[in-house]
Amino acid sequence: MQKEDQLPRRNLIWPFRKEKNNEKIIEENKESQPSNITRRSILAGALGTVLFVLSRKAFARNFLKISYKVHKSRLLNKKEYSLKIPVHKGLSYYGLAELYTGNQTNGLYIQNFNDNLKLFYGRNQYIYIPVRLLRPILRKVLEENNFARFIIDNEEEDKINNLWDIAVGFMNNSLSVQEKIDILLMLNDEIDPNTKIVYDEQYIIVPDSLIEKRLIDEEIPKPTPAPTIKPIPKIPPTLRKRQNPYRVDISVIKKRLRPRDLFGARRIRSLGRGRYLIRKHTGLDLVSPIGTNLYAVSPGIVTEVYYYKKGQHSLWRNGKTLRYKTDSGLLITYLHLKEYNIKPGQRINLNTLLGKVGITGNADKSNPHVHIQVKKATVIDPYPYVVVDTE
Repeated sequence: MQKEDQLPRRNLIWPFRKEKNNEKIIEENKESQPSNITRRSILAGALGTVLFVLSRKAFARNFLKISYKVHKSRLLNKKEYSLKIPVHKGLSYYGLAELYTGNQTNGLYIQNFNDNLKLFYGRNQYIYIPVRLLRPILRKVLEENNFARFIIDNEEEDKINNLWDIAVGFMNNSLSVQEKIDILLMLNDEIDPNTKIVYDEQYIIVPDSLIEKRLIDEEIPKPTPAPTIKPIPKIPPTLRKRQNPYRVDISVIKKRLRPRDLFGARRIRSLGRGRYLIRKHTGLDLVSPIGTNLYAVSPGIVTEVYYYKKGQHSLWRNGKTLRYKTDSGLLITYLHLKEYNIKPGQRINLNTLLGKVGITGNADKSNPHVHIQVKKATVIDPYPYVVVDTE
């Protein structure tokens, strides 16, 4: 078995090898095959075989489970060039007809074409849909025969919860949102078409041509080096109301901010070989060298500090983390720290050294930064509370 890290990008979709007993049938039925589909474009679609540690709810899709075949219906006594698909969770013949052909009335013909086979999801069961009935958008995607995998990488808040989030946030606008959702449902039979819910660390097969390429960070751009600036002198806490966490001139922070650092940014991180981590950014990233001192933006009380290693908890991605509540009621969190120098219950002021910038958790080694989250009732944009001058 070939390991995923050895899998060349061009072999993400392996050409289907005809079985000898099928070759004659295909040759005999050339006239029934669409002219724009050849045997070379037949899909078996292996997308790698490596196992991935997933949450209990997630389902790892490592291969594309559809292919072109010639199928003969005993009930109709008819052969047709068809798309072989797995039975989908929660869909009847009429639901499958609506999804794959765009017309629910094809359900009865498809049911008869499959000899009235009873549908049971989870039993590795397949049915056949004549190619002539398939929706044009599906035919186009299959003819391109180039697929990749999204791996959902959720942060604490504002998670990627359903296919709508993926279609709107991480796919381009070449198709309508509903068409993109339908394509994802066709390619990922384990997703419930009624709820369309997806889970953290789940693999989602997606056509390469529909990925929003401008969001991909093939290599995280290095920030412009910050000029050497002396920290703002200590001021008696009673005379100061707020500050930025680095205690530097605000122009330094603004100059170093990139679009990907901002709250709400959609990120696609390439892992190579057709794998992409997708994530909604729920905070503000302030880049700075490892070891840069971090301070509170406003006086308050420390509520929590934690550090989980990978495999111990889903929050391992956050690395060394501290959280404090300001006197005004904001809950502020610093992630990916090298160290923290405070403890829960401790009273802090603007002169208290909270910790230092690091690369713990899933922070990229080439991009040291502090990820800052601000929460009232829900997570909000940290910019107005963090990118400030000392007052």
